[in-house]
Amino acid sequence: MGLVLLQWNRLAWMVPGRPDADSKSVTVNVTLSVEPKPPLITVAMGPTSWNALEGTLRPKAIPGSKRRVTLTITNPDVVPTEVSTLSVVLPTPAYMAVALGGDGTGSGAVVQTSEGSPASTLTMTYSAPSSTTDNVDFSSNGGTDWSYAPVAGNAVAQSAVTHIRFRPQGSMAAQSSYSISIPYSVM
Repeated sequence: MGLVLLQWNRLAWMVPGRPDADSKSVTVNVTLSVEPKPPLITVAMGPTSWNALEGTLRPKAIPGSKRRVTLTITNPDVVPTEVSTLSVVLPTPAYMAVALGGDGTGSGAVVQTSEGSPASTLTMTYSAPSSTTDNVDFSSNGGTDWSYAPVAGNAVAQSAVTHIRFRPQGSMAAQSSYSISIPYSVM
């Protein structure tokens, strides 16, 4: 609760050289409730990163090629927001399958994260598809159950993934962003 001092002057009734007899000082108590804004989430499909014909040199999006899908979580608010309860569910794009063997470039982890500017201070771990202690889960039934464990490199097991759930942890800094990317193969 804050205090604001207001003073009204009735300019129409003021006589030059004389104090305004109707001037009053008033104390007004103000209660200001601020609701945090929810994070914004955008999804972007990156360029093709690999295919069997061209490798990583100008690859085209043909069956079997790979590309990354990136989710960006943005806190548009001027105050930090708690996101430990946030679950971001990514449905598998049409004509694609998760590619837990990587994006074909041979660089980096399967699930990659990056900080925006300013840094978000969020964290997220990914160990393996079968891990029950990391922050990435897989579903093969439309997101009803999150215990599916696809096998990296097994096309049938990976194509059964219908949704991926990401659960970043921590408090997200004001006006920051955090990106998560995962590779998919074109079917």
